Amino acid sequence: MSFYLRYSQGVRTYIGGNKEASDTERAESAAYNEVLGFYPDDDPPRSFYAADSRAALMPFLAHRQVLCIEIAKDLGDTYKWLLYGDDDTIWFMDAVMNMVEDLDPHVPYFLTDHMWWSSGSGNEEAMNAHSGAPRCRLCGYQHPAILDDPALNLPEACPYCQPEMLCTNDTTGALSRPPKPCAFPRLPERTYSVHGGAGAIFSVGLLRRVDFASMERCVLSQYSTGGDAYISMCLWEAGFAATDPLPGLHPKKRPFFDSAGPNYLDEDFREKYNRHVQNLLQAAAGECTGICRAQAKDAQKESVNNDEAAVILLDEVAAMAMDGIARRTVDRVLDQLNEALKLPQEPEVPPAEPPSSDESVQSPDRPDETDLKDISITNS
Repeated sequence: MSFYLRYSQGVRTYIGGNKEASDTERAESAAYNEVLGFYPDDDPPRSFYAADSRAALMPFLAHRQVLCIEIAKDLGDTYKWLLYGDDDTIWFMDAVMNMVEDLDPHVPYFLTDHMWWSSGSGNEEAMNAHSGAPRCRLCGYQHPAILDDPALNLPEACPYCQPEMLCTNDTTGALSRPPKPCAFPRLPERTYSVHGGAGAIFSVGLLRRVDFASMERCVLSQYSTGGDAYISMCLWEAGFAATDPLPGLHPKKRPFFDSAGPNYLDEDFREKYNRHVQNLLQAAAGECTGICRAQAKDAQKESVNNDEAAVILLDEVAAMAMDGIARRTVDRVLDQLNEALKLPQEPEVPPAEPPSSDESVQSPDRPDETDLKDISITNS
């Protein structure tokens, strides 16, 4: 299952909102294999947003919904993994399947490599993704980088990651909060949380072990920054901690969850694809003509480094925009790309002066229109 991925039809999806859906909305969503759920806003809020308790409880509401159907229809298990993310999180399903294909979904896994963490007391240098965030590595997982990087000296999650494993491995005292010798790090002393926008993967084995009622009691008793913090601390209280599925494996030492976020884009990358993103923004608005279309054609001819997840994302967005699929989601992603890359707005190009009756000179600033008639943006 996943959250709000309408352009990935066939992926069972649970969407939580702050109002009951109408029959019309339910029927529309059912066509996309979506279920619309309800959970009220926090009143008064106990974090940055009134929706944060709902965000933390969505996986457990989704599991409860599926469980009711499975029991009623005697279906047995109907899913193995749940993808947890924000409504603008985009999942690459082939990569997800490759990541979990050798893992037992009945083991209680909480998988992510993108965590908020502060390296010092007093919440100093809080950042995401922090390579020093407490987490486990998969049982039996080995990689040469683990020997070279102390930050990757992670305890093995055998059979699964538990808070006590992280506390035993802790040499900083960050996981000790008197009178508890092993305690979840909390604000204002430290930041520690999964990054909800980067996403996490939960196994059905985990969701079977943490029932909705106990999770709700925990979430509603907390005060923190957001839903991703709530779910992290309440899973910790239930005995489950995060596992990094592939530490050290990314060729550019980035997290696999949101590997192309703004913290990981170098200046060359920003400059090279600045104009390309602007053209995508114009294309999504149906305004990519003239120079925009010519530049889009040139961009398609370039050799794109497939390791750059951001470029893949841009191609995905271009395809969605051209096909008119999930327009609302596309617009949101484009807005976030524009903000994340800090793109300057393109100056408006004044219309070229028409040639005089005795001239047929093509403006040097505009390509020959005869070269544009067959150009389109496609997903390469």
